[in-house]
Amino acid sequence: MLFGSAEEKYSSYFKSYGTLTEAIIGKNRISNILVSKPIYAELYYFTFVLFVLFTLSTMAAAILNFSITYVKEEQAKITPKNILEVLFGRVLVFVNMIKGVKKKSAGKKKTMERRDSDSDVRAILLDFHTFIRSVQYKLQTEDKYKL
Repeated sequence: MLFGSAEEKYSSYFKSYGTLTEAIIGKNRISNILVSKPIYAELYYFTFVLFVLFTLSTMAAAILNFSITYVKEEQAKITPKNILEVLFGRVLVFVNMIKGVKKKSAGKKKTMERRDSDSDVRAILLDFHTFIRSVQYKLQTEDKYKL
């Protein structure tokens, strides 16, 4: 309503909406409205940019808040709650190591056990490391026999 009489881009609500959307994208040309009504144009554009920045920063803060909350919940599922759980877990690992030595010496087959995602990642990285080592070894042996 302020700039519609002087500027074609603000002549209707739909065109104003398109012009403001272009300003959000980065195609902002405010020289024409600054010529027609400089004080109103400066105040209008300042408040527009301020509200857009507040909206974008609120959206970014909401995304970060959601992400941080999700990571904390996932971490709380994995980590022990107190020192007794840590000690109990270490004792169980020690006992399982001793049982594992006895089972191997007795010749029994190892049963399949459920692994968590960390052990899966470690296994994948170990396989990848072994593969890279074998490729490096092959390259070294090929270099030996080159003329």
